[in-house]
Amino acid sequence: MKDFNTFLEELRMERKLSKKDLATLANLSAGYISLLTRGERETPSEETVEALAKALQIDGEVKRHFFESAGYFVRSPSSSFNSPLRQVDLNGQREESASKKDWSEAPDVRFFYGRQKELAMLKQWVVDDDCRVVAVLGIGGIGKTSLTAKLIENVEDNFEYVYWRSLQNPPSLASLLEDCIRFISQHEYLEIPKDQENQILLLISLLKRHRCLLIVDNVETILQEKQRAGQYLPQYEGYGDLFARLGQAQHKSCLWRYLRTTGRTVYPSN
Repeated sequence: MKDFNTFLEELRMERKLSKKDLATLANLSAGYISLLTRGERETPSEETVEALAKALQIDGEVKRHFFESAGYFVRSPSSSFNSPLRQVDLNGQREESASKKDWSEAPDVRFFYGRQKELAMLKQWVVDDDCRVVAVLGIGGIGKTSLTAKLIENVEDNFEYVYWRSLQNPPSLASLLEDCIRFISQHEYLEIPKDQENQILLLISLLKRHRCLLIVDNVETILQEKQRAGQYLPQYEGYGDLFARLGQAQHKSCLWRYLRTTGRTVYPSN
């Protein structure tokens, strides 16, 4: 069987596509295409292989071999063959997938007990109701962080990616966006836009392609004192725009944010 990078390069040449043209059609960077064709990148995700297959306009047996060269067994509806390779159907849909997690900042909740009513309610919002933004508000010390971490344990299998970041020592929005984009795209974008608007648009496009759970902790650290109804510190005003845009845009992911307040409230936002 041909190596994926060799197969990709042969198909590109047959269709007389430049690497830049192929990158544009597949919504990838030209630099990433170059690394793939040279065999200098690990095999891409199923979504990326599917995007390349569509850009190259391949189907049938060629598409089957293309996926198999990347390590994905393409199963026909009538096939009962069991392969040790990861499986996708003929439309490139994932059949088996391990959740990718980046939530080392979350607390250990092995000894978490109770809160079953709240956990059930939050799970319904996040999984069943597909809320795009969930905000958890409450006074300090009532266990918001532990409750969130326990919920993630219960729902993580419903998401491809889980990404947790604390704003206790708040990074700039640009830094957080770049880190999040690289994580969800698995470093497929060698160059990430520098301006906030295009970074947010790129993140939203990824949230449309992948079902992700994003958790932002300690939001109160970027809010102005005594103005915790949405007044952000001057250097962090972009966070407010990000939260609003993720709540308004159509995607299949969920942003979870929580902060300390003088009252106790939990509410979802669609």
